[in-house]
Amino acid sequence: MVVQEFLPQCVLPWLEDGLREFDTRELTLARVETPSIQPTWRTASLWRRASAKILDLLFFVVVFYYPLELAIQATFRNKNIGPLAAMFLLYPILQAVFTWKWQASVGKRLLSISVVSLDNRRLDWVDALQRQVLPLAIVILLCLRYAELLPLIPPFPVGDPTPEEVQALWDKFQTISMTEPSRWLDLQQFSGLLFLGSLVLGIVRPDRRTLQDIWSGTMVVEPRRGFSQVV
Repeated sequence: MVVQEFLPQCVLPWLEDGLREFDTRELTLARVETPSIQPTWRTASLWRRASAKILDLLFFVVVFYYPLELAIQATFRNKNIGPLAAMFLLYPILQAVFTWKWQASVGKRLLSISVVSLDNRRLDWVDALQRQVLPLAIVILLCLRYAELLPLIPPFPVGDPTPEEVQALWDKFQTISMTEPSRWLDLQQFSGLLFLGSLVLGIVRPDRRTLQDIWSGTMVVEPRRGFSQVV
């Protein structure tokens, strides 16, 4: 064999013995579910996780539509990022609270998928908050970026503005944010790359674990047919 020409003779017997004893079944991926979860649960599918995220966003927009509109108006009128930042930060905080209390967000709860710990214990508030570290970082950097741009936007309309006027001001704000330089841009891009990398991990990993799953020691699962959701 060609390989034998490049290997020392003392290595060949050891290599041949190792190949004879090698069990190809060892190449299979290790199971990632905990023993008590395996009989009733499996890794949540990508479409369920994506659908749950969409439902979470819809729930937030519908429930907090009026407060969000007031926050946008207050931010533009006073040139103060505080009200809008509070609404932006509310979303990941609520996600953490729901995950802590229900082991799932609203969208996950509706689709019967849950977040479980790999060490087979109920998630506490620390676990739930760790899962929101990346969303919180993205929101904070976004708010810092917007705070830089507020002095550049036109004055807020006097009196009670129409929805069209608020939308026009928001569109102008978005246009400025795409063209003006920022000292936070590099960090924003880095957090965006982390977010995309997290999505890629969820696609390519057999257990569908994203970055937030890995560093919090959790996993998103769905019930096997005939079993109910974790409570």
